[in-house]
Parts: sequence; structure tokens; C-alpha cells
Amino acid sequence: MESTILKHQETAGRMNMALVAAIAMLPGFTFGGLLAYLAMAMPQLQQPNPTGILIDLHQASWLLSLNQPMRVVGTLITGYLSEKIGRKRSLIMCSICQMVGAIFIFMSTSFLSLLL
Repeated sequence: MESTILKHQETAGRMNMALVAAIAMLPGFTFGGLLAYLAMAMPQLQQPNPTGILIDLHQASWLLSLNQPMRVVGTLITGYLSEKIGRKRSLIMCSICQMVGAIFIFMSTSFLSLLL
């Protein structure tokens, strides 16, 4: 099996390999962008704004600090899924979940919907 993989790598174009590597890194980039968005949105969310979401300092700390523990949980779940359904399918599924979550954050109208 290893020789088959090496044979495919020799015939694969560099552009295809770079594209696959970039796609595999997208979840990390989107997580960083989402975290940066929330950090930059905090001052606006603590003042009256057009979104209608008004949070205090306590709620802001919860919103920003829940990302890391949930990322650990997600990593554990993804590791289990990788073993059961394969790395490719689990990466696709997790990327779809992350996109849906980003859309929910964008469309949220309350503090509780931001936490979900």
C-alpha cells in the first residue's frame, strides 16, 4: 500500500497537492478569523448597536473563554470520528459544521444564540 501512495505522489501535480493542503488548513484559518471577529466585536456589543445584542463584561468573558474548552471537545470527537468514518469524511463533516456555526454567529440576535 505504501508504494501505491508514493506512486500517486510522484504523478500528482504540485498545484493539486498545494490545493489539498490549503483545503486541509481552512478549518484552522476560519477558527482564527471567527475568534478575531468576536474579539473585535466585543466593544461594539457592549454598547447599544443596531444588532440589538447588548452584553456586559461578564457575558463577554464567557463568550470568548468558551471557545477553547469546546475546541478540545471537538478535537476529541474528531479523533474518534476519524477512526470510525475516515479522515477525509470527518474533515468534510467538521468543516460543514464550522461553516454552519459561523453562519449562526453571523445571524444571531441574542447573547444565548452567540453561545450556541
